[in-house]
Amino acid sequence: MSKTHSRRSKDAFAVLLAANTRPGADQTDMDSDTYFLATRVLNYQVRHSVNTRYSDLHTPFLVLVTPEVAQNKRALLTKEGAKVIPVENIVVDWISKGVGSIAWASVLAKLQLWTLTDYDRILCLDSDTLLLHTLNGVFDDPAAQQYRTNLSLADNTTNPVPTSYIFGGIMEGISGDRSKPINSNYLNAGFFMMKPDLQMYKYYMELLSKPDLFDPSMPEQNLFNYAHRVDGPMPWQHLDEKWNTNCPNYKDLEMGWKTVHGKHWELSFRQESRGWEGRCDVDPVLGTTWWRVRGHMESFYGKVAI
Repeated sequence: MSKTHSRRSKDAFAVLLAANTRPGADQTDMDSDTYFLATRVLNYQVRHSVNTRYSDLHTPFLVLVTPEVAQNKRALLTKEGAKVIPVENIVVDWISKGVGSIAWASVLAKLQLWTLTDYDRILCLDSDTLLLHTLNGVFDDPAAQQYRTNLSLADNTTNPVPTSYIFGGIMEGISGDRSKPINSNYLNAGFFMMKPDLQMYKYYMELLSKPDLFDPSMPEQNLFNYAHRVDGPMPWQHLDEKWNTNCPNYKDLEMGWKTVHGKHWELSFRQESRGWEGRCDVDPVLGTTWWRVRGHMESFYGKVAI
């Protein structure tokens, strides 16, 4: 496939923040909302931490917030330098009935990234991402560039596919041996590069209108894997694997991984779900690292006027 490399100036980082799904949670309680805390930590790492901050300080950190996110959380994120963008939940009946976890009920709201056409490219990260190194260079990755669509393979849809696109990701590594993944063509939706495009957004929304087109247990992830399947018109491109990994352990620090994906604040966390073979424990070294970074964050904001 041919590709066009171009340097862009309007890049951004983004995360999605939805409701606190703990039973009986007070949505205004900031201390009990671990995803909110993780979003703050990630914003701090990207924007302020001496060890991991991005070199271009003008690159914004976007936080898409669903209607359930309380105003006090939005205000604190804004005060700490994030750009808060309200979005709506995208609810599709056949997906809502098959979603694999209540925590994933709002993930389709990520699709509204494609409506943010003031930006050229956005790197979307799950908030439970811990930076081990800076993200400098991620927008120079070959998979972060524009590719031409193979229109001869386009789906028969009312909304035509874009003639070009950007969609780069990391293969799912939570099942089996990360060096020998079960399926190297299956991406994880916790770390991906995209280009905002209203035509692509309409295409995704039309795909959502087709019941049982893909497995709804992990909604946005399986939508992306269908829309950007390797034998389709817009196959996803592989970012360098060192940008991000699931099921991390402390050895990844030595092996050069830039970011690691997991609920590091829960040192005893064990993740099991339908369709995943194996388990993923939070590594105690990385868990301790997350808590240490959070401490650095609180100290930083305690010393500076924000």
